Amino acid sequence: MEFQEGTLLLEPRNQFDPCLVGVDYFTGRAIYDFNKIIQVIMSEETDEGLTDDEKFLNAVDHFNFNFDYKDNDRLTPIYLSLSEGKFVGDIVE
Repeated sequence: MEFQEGTLLLEPRNQFDPCLVGVDYFTGRAIYDFNKIIQVIMSEETDEGLTDDEKFLNAVDHFNFNFDYKDNDRLTPIYLSLSEGKFVGDIVE
């Protein structure tokens, strides 16, 4: 994939590059699968006493705080939900 110079990519790359699904044709911005990002964050959860729903909510909070760039300029990632018509919360395995 060829990104526009200076495009923001999620770190650590070894964890989040598998969540990349494409590049925006017009801007060169990275496009990530939101559901895969949430699964990666959930897999890093260390509190084994949490339910899957609690892990999901924690992952969404983590995403909103760390990855949801409010400036939304031409270099920030685009997040796409590829959930096949399901609510993203229903994907938790």
